[in-house]
Amino acid sequence: MLPDYATYEQAIGLDWYEVDPNLRMLLDRLLTDPDDRTFAEGVVSRYGALVGRRIAARAEVSDKHGPVLVRYDRWGRDVGTVVHHSSWVENKADLVRRRVSPVDCRRRRAARSQPS
Repeated sequence: MLPDYATYEQAIGLDWYEVDPNLRMLLDRLLTDPDDRTFAEGVVSRYGALVGRRIAARAEVSDKHGPVLVRYDRWGRDVGTVVHHSSWVENKADLVRRRVSPVDCRRRRAARSQPS
């Protein structure tokens, strides 16, 4: 039986993987190899907690304060720099520190499949 999401006041602060059995069922359906399933479980469970608890709260701020194009520096030179709000930078740093990226997941999976 699926949960009634209306019982949650908001999604921010929840472990998104833990509260959504659809994600587990999707992994079960798509990943028939037990090793792949175990690997994916570890990645997705870490990601669900990180995103639901830390990233989502800061994303609310980032959404309200989007990136700003700074065309010129204080001397009038064209610099064309994009400045992001600190919450966006913190979110990106959290994802990089925790190695949550498709490229990193592919690398870890490839390394796991290499014979020792």
